[in-house]
Amino acid sequence: MLDAIARWSPTGTIAEVELEALVDWPVRRVSLALPGPFDLVASTCLLSQLIANAHHAIGEAHPQFSQVIQAIRLGHLRLLASLARPGARVVLITDIASTDWAPEIARVPEDDLPSLIPRLLAHQGLIRGVIPVELVTILRRDPVLQANLDQIRLVSPWRWRLHDRTYLVSAIEARVKPVLA
Repeated sequence: MLDAIARWSPTGTIAEVELEALVDWPVRRVSLALPGPFDLVASTCLLSQLIANAHHAIGEAHPQFSQVIQAIRLGHLRLLASLARPGARVVLITDIASTDWAPEIARVPEDDLPSLIPRLLAHQGLIRGVIPVELVTILRRDPVLQANLDQIRLVSPWRWRLHDRTYLVSAIEARVKPVLA
C-alpha cells in the first residue's frame, strides 16, 4: 500500500476500497511472500513507521486520517496473527513517544515509565495510532483477531536510545490459539 499512500494528498479523498485494502492486503500479499507459519512473529517498531507514511502523505488534519490509522493498525495486527502457527507467540513492539516532544522520557526513573504513559496521553504526547491500551482493545475486540489470539499481555514500557533521541517503547504479546482436536 505504500505506492497508494504516496499518491494521497492532504486535500484528496481516500476511497473506501483503499481503506479496505489497508486492512486486507497485508494478509493477502505479505503472507504469500513468506514461508511461514512461524513459531514467533515480531513487529519491531514497524507500525509507527507505517502510520508515519500516512501522516506524511495526508497529515493529521485530513478528515479521514483516523480511518486510515485504524485500517493500517488492523491490517498490521491481522498480518502478525496470520503469520504465526497455532500455539505460537506474536509480539508487537512499538515506539510510543520520543524525547522530541516529551523530554521527560530521558529523565523519568525506569519504575515510573508505566505511569508516564497516561500523563503523555493526557497531553497528546504519544504517537497517534500506537497507544498500547488502544492496541490491546483492538486485539481483544476485532472478530478476526479475537477468534485467533488469546493470552494478550501488555509488557511494561522501556527506553530505547537511538542517536540523539530516546524513545518510550512498549510491547504487546499474544498467543495464537492452538487448534483443538
